[in-house]
Amino acid sequence: MIVQRVSVVLLAVLAVALGINLLSASGRFVTAHDTYDRIELELTTFQYVAADAPIETTFVARNPTSRAIEVIEIELGLNVGVHRVGGGVARPRAVVPVGEELATPMRLVIYDIDYVQRRDDGALDWRLRGRILVRIDPDIDPEWIPFTVRHLPE
Repeated sequence: MIVQRVSVVLLAVLAVALGINLLSASGRFVTAHDTYDRIELELTTFQYVAADAPIETTFVARNPTSRAIEVIEIELGLNVGVHRVGGGVARPRAVVPVGEELATPMRLVIYDIDYVQRRDDGALDWRLRGRILVRIDPDIDPEWIPFTVRHLPE
C-alpha cells in the first residue's frame, strides 16, 4: 500500500514537472515567432551602373523587439521582371541588440548580362526576393524569414 502511494506521489510530481517544462518551452516558441514577425527589413541603397558591373546595395535589419537577435545570413535574388538575372549573399553573423539596427552592405552580381543589356532602356523593372536567417534563442534553431523588396531606393 505504501509503495502504491509513493508511486502515485512520484507520478504526480513528474507530471507537474513535465507540465511546467512544456509550458515554458511553448512560451519560448510563441515569443520567438512573435519576434520573427516584428523584425523590420529594408533595402536602403540600390546602385545600378551597368549590366557588367555589380549592384551595390545596403540591407538593414532593425530590431524593435525586446530580445537581441543574431543575423546569420542574408540571401538576395535579383530579377528583372520575372526573369532571375543574379543575386548575392552576405553572412554578417552579428547580434543586433534591442532597439538597434544592422546595416549590411551587399554586392549583387548580374549573371545574365546579355538579358539585362537587351532590356536596359533606362527603366528596368528590378525586383528583389530574399530571405534572412536569424536566431533569437540559443536553444531554438535559426529561422529563415522570406521577404520581397517592392520599392527600390532611388
